[in-house]
Amino acid sequence: MRTRHLLTLLIAFCLYCLVPCHGMSPRRSPETSKVRVLYIGEPVGIGPYRFMEQDPFLSMFPVQATTAWYELEVIRRSLRMYLPRTYAQLTDSHDIIILSDANRDLFSGQMLKWFGDGVTEDGMGLVMTGGRESFGAYFGMPDWTPTSVGDILPVESTRNEKGPTATMDVLRPENRLIESLPFESIGRHGKFFGYNPVAARGGSETLAQLVPDVGGSNPFLVWWDIGEGRSFAMTSDWTPAAANEFLEWEFYPDYATNLMLFVADLEIPPNPMIVHQIRRTIEDYHLRRDFLLSMIEFVSRFGANPAEVEEDLRDADSKLDEIDDLYINYDFEPALALAQELVDQLEASADVAIEMKDQALIWIYVIEWAAITGTSLVVGGVVWTLMVRKRLYREVGVTRSSEAS
Repeated sequence: MRTRHLLTLLIAFCLYCLVPCHGMSPRRSPETSKVRVLYIGEPVGIGPYRFMEQDPFLSMFPVQATTAWYELEVIRRSLRMYLPRTYAQLTDSHDIIILSDANRDLFSGQMLKWFGDGVTEDGMGLVMTGGRESFGAYFGMPDWTPTSVGDILPVESTRNEKGPTATMDVLRPENRLIESLPFESIGRHGKFFGYNPVAARGGSETLAQLVPDVGGSNPFLVWWDIGEGRSFAMTSDWTPAAANEFLEWEFYPDYATNLMLFVADLEIPPNPMIVHQIRRTIEDYHLRRDFLLSMIEFVSRFGANPAEVEEDLRDADSKLDEIDDLYINYDFEPALALAQELVDQLEASADVAIEMKDQALIWIYVIEWAAITGTSLVVGGVVWTLMVRKRLYREVGVTRSSEAS
């Protein structure tokens, strides 16, 4: 009996070794350790893209493909320039595909198959967010359901229309994506002004739902592992107008980045607050850096030498690379300290740049003062001569008509 039991265990172990395992495996660049995200839809504008572009965990590749936002000429040029030309280029150069309100009819059947195969065969991740051109679509936009992408989504469209205003309700607080963010305090920012009506597919997990005021519910955040990859559905938009409240949530940028880590099956930082501080500090750094670049360009036009500020920027960029390395390796406390030091450094550089601007403009102020003062003196002299002294006027004498009378 014991021998038979051991034999059964041995056979089971052999079968386990012989049968390939399915499900998502961690995805990121072997060279940079960043998650390479092909963002298709509306990367330019109000939305999460600018925050994702700044985050050291991510490397972003934007493709404009939303007819509600862009002209067709702009879209075709973007597709031609930035969309992968081969299946190997898609799978070797990217880890996640985002379809954020992208129009289905812009892609060939072959490209749609590449998207599907990239997930199921090569272990990529796919995220679709809601909107008029997503899922079943509405306002007459084309439906994604009968495509290779529709086949791998964890939800199935039920109606080609826009759902009503609804509020987010978390169903799986223990899920590591949900745990990584303070959804319990989302408050008014959890209200969404419309969604794509869907039903969750068997085998998927619904992390949160949308509950309309009129009753009922709709799956909101849904995922599953399919084939070798992972597919995630967010059935309302994360850009205006449906997500106007969500956009103002303090942790909105964190949600976008943490979602990418979840879909890539990578570790999500365990301390959300310290990572949130680092991300906010990095955003502050980029704002200050853009200001300094504009000041350098401005003062250079007036002959000033911005070498000192340029040197500060080069040093700051070097430190930013150090922050990236610490951050990617989950060494967050030193990364935060260095990021705060970096912002202080740029603040001091901004003071220098403003002083340079004032010095560069001082001669303009002098010339303007001289021109205005000189013009005022000349005009004042002319007016005084004509109206006060009246030197150019002759005294009126007696006319003949007066003598005759």
